Amino acid sequence: MPDEAFSQIMGEREASVLRPAATQIASIVKEYGFVRVYVFPSLDAAIASAILVHVLRRFSVRHSLIFRLIPPREIVSPSILLGYPAAVAYDVTPKRASVLIGIGEPPQGILPLVVAAIPGSSVSGVTAAALSELTVVGRISAYSVAAGIWERLDRGKRGELTGIETGIVEVLSLENIVETRFNIRLARWRWLPTEKSLPLTWLPFLPGLTEQPSRATEWLASDPRLQQLIGKTMDEAPEQSAATLGEKLYTLLKESSKLPRRPTEVVGLNYYYPSGPLPDLREAAAALACGGSALGGSVIVGLGVNERLSAAAVYARYRLEAGNAAKRLTGLLRGELKARRLRLGRVEVTLLGEPVCPLLVEHEAHRLGYADNESVVGFESSEGILVSPSSLLRAGGIEVIRGLAEQGCLVHKWDSLTALVRGEECG
Repeated sequence: MPDEAFSQIMGEREASVLRPAATQIASIVKEYGFVRVYVFPSLDAAIASAILVHVLRRFSVRHSLIFRLIPPREIVSPSILLGYPAAVAYDVTPKRASVLIGIGEPPQGILPLVVAAIPGSSVSGVTAAALSELTVVGRISAYSVAAGIWERLDRGKRGELTGIETGIVEVLSLENIVETRFNIRLARWRWLPTEKSLPLTWLPFLPGLTEQPSRATEWLASDPRLQQLIGKTMDEAPEQSAATLGEKLYTLLKESSKLPRRPTEVVGLNYYYPSGPLPDLREAAAALACGGSALGGSVIVGLGVNERLSAAAVYARYRLEAGNAAKRLTGLLRGELKARRLRLGRVEVTLLGEPVCPLLVEHEAHRLGYADNESVVGFESSEGILVSPSSLLRAGGIEVIRGLAEQGCLVHKWDSLTALVRGEECG
């Protein structure tokens, strides 16, 4: 049965995109009882696959899951493709019923497979919404909120999520799964005092404060207007002191960045998942990015199988590596780390040393303006240069990825959320 709560807030435009995909998935389940899932190696697509796997397991649907840079041109099994550009539908010939839940504008005309894509929405959000046409997806949908935050879709006037995530948040709020609060965007803002939440904050990265607990306490104590925040959570903070903190953090971001920053990066809607193992969904996005890039996409898919076990693995790895990741960005800001650049086809790659939380470091290096939005951040390993396929897709498109992969220059291993560039001569 479909999720009636979601159906009530669904717009006709979204419904016209989602219902054909839901109908096709239902047909696959009923006719075959098995589905093959091809996942683009991005954080968003990995979270989408966790949501999908959670529902498939609930209905005892057999499935296999493969991370691939490019889906096969001929698909033999009934399949669901997650996270690829919607235009990939033109390049795929399915022998069995198949669905693509992707990014970008849905192609026009008669296509060989059903395509669901909503511009300005995450793949995770579209996946959760499509599955809501079949059943109540439930708590696992909360991770689509983290995916939306990661994809920088919190662009509303109050920093709220836009796109299909708007409806997801509304439904999850009505069902008391997710809570929203307008406040300073500090990690664990609801249950840690300000001096402890400041150094844990990664989205955004706060130069001089993130991963520096002693410095954060000194910074608060140095300003009489902020001293009242010490020992208090953001929920307990005096209004004037909180306002001053927001202003100072925004000034810090502006002065540290080469690109314009938005006030809503610091002050805006926070999303809280009280019954989840990663309750602060903004911190969850950072943890999934860092832990997932170290442990592989399978650990993120595991959220749909054993949420607490996967979340614990991801968070432990995140806390292990976050300090070194902060040092990497701090070195960049201070000029101690000199970025090196090279060409990869028509895409520029900015090299930032050895890989440590590569997805997270790249994300914040872009926002700080130390890597152009049209470029890709790379990391130098003993095997070659590691790059994020999702960034390569954004900067060069699927044809660049296809061309490099076919030349043997771009290699993807197993469930990694990064890919390896073999030799600078590939440029």
